[in-house]
Amino acid sequence: RTINTRRLFDPEGALGATGLDGLGWVALAWLAGALLVLGRLLLGMSWGRWMSKTAQPIDEPAWSRLLSECRAQLGIARPVALWRGFHSTTPMTWGIVRPVVLLPHEAEGWSAEMRRVVLTHELAHIKRKDTLIQLVTQCACALLWFNPLIWLAARRLRVEREHACDDCVLTSGARASEYAK
Repeated sequence: RTINTRRLFDPEGALGATGLDGLGWVALAWLAGALLVLGRLLLGMSWGRWMSKTAQPIDEPAWSRLLSECRAQLGIARPVALWRGFHSTTPMTWGIVRPVVLLPHEAEGWSAEMRRVVLTHELAHIKRKDTLIQLVTQCACALLWFNPLIWLAARRLRVEREHACDDCVLTSGARASEYAK
């Protein structure tokens, strides 16, 4: 004796011959798009985890002192890990609960002023909770992936987030001409 699975899942026959009605196909398309966007988010988080595993903590006194000064200047009380990556070409920040600033290997050769402005910029992301905002933004993009306005808003938010951190560096005393370099 065989079991008719269609009757089991659709006893009234409401789904028609294909198994899905128009609304079902729309829901399936939305789910596929949402999973694609969430997959991209998870891939980025995995990449950050990989970067964390390949990086080394910076425990040199000069860097530790500068990190403490910049945290105090920005009013950041919680600890921030400072790491040097071998695969990173640009400074970056991540972590909501345990924030991390990752510097490229070349950071060792930076001048004291360059170190200060880069740390200030990255710590501004932490102070502003930009990692959390980025996560919420990506979740909104996953839910509303079909709406081009959400993508425009997310892009604009990224640009303005960088501008806000640049403004923080400039208000901390960095000269605009030097920072632009």
